[in-house]
Amino acid sequence: MGFQVVYKLITLLVLFVGSGSLAFRSVAILNGGVITNLLTARVLRKWTPHLKPNDTYYLFVDHFGDVIHAIVHNKDQKYVDSKLNVLKCYRIESYVCVPVSSAINIMSHSMHLGIGAATSIDSIPDTAVLPHQYFEFCEYEKLDTRRSNGHQVIDFIGLLQGMEEKTTKDRKPFLNLTLTNASNQSIQATL
Repeated sequence: MGFQVVYKLITLLVLFVGSGSLAFRSVAILNGGVITNLLTARVLRKWTPHLKPNDTYYLFVDHFGDVIHAIVHNKDQKYVDSKLNVLKCYRIESYVCVPVSSAINIMSHSMHLGIGAATSIDSIPDTAVLPHQYFEFCEYEKLDTRRSNGHQVIDFIGLLQGMEEKTTKDRKPFLNLTLTNASNQSIQATL
């Protein structure tokens, strides 16, 4: 049995003993439809997408370290925003799983959560079982494929080789970074 399998079994056992129930669900196995099983997750990120300024997006991580993208539409934002805070932990119930559109796909998961006023969101105590970070590392050879999506999160480990501050024609500042990985392959990123 591999380390990850053992880790997931231990994590599940901790949740089972701590909650008295196995009703918790991993985001990795979520598929389409209305889901009533409990999902325990930490909110890692919250933002307003540039293509849908009336929506709010969240990134959740579960006890296995798997992530899923959640979407809150305009009419439900006030309710959900009053319930969710970044880096806090929650028990979430009664949400909808919808296949991800390529236009908004930021993670490798094939589903996203639809949450709103019908969703039960309860704050739970902070726990070390729910990670505080998530990385989706990409091999150098797969950068072009992942980059072509335009919205997907790409994490790349590299040594910072160069940094250059510049401005656009409109005098907006930006930063060019050059990173080199362990195989001496370089990428440039603009912030």
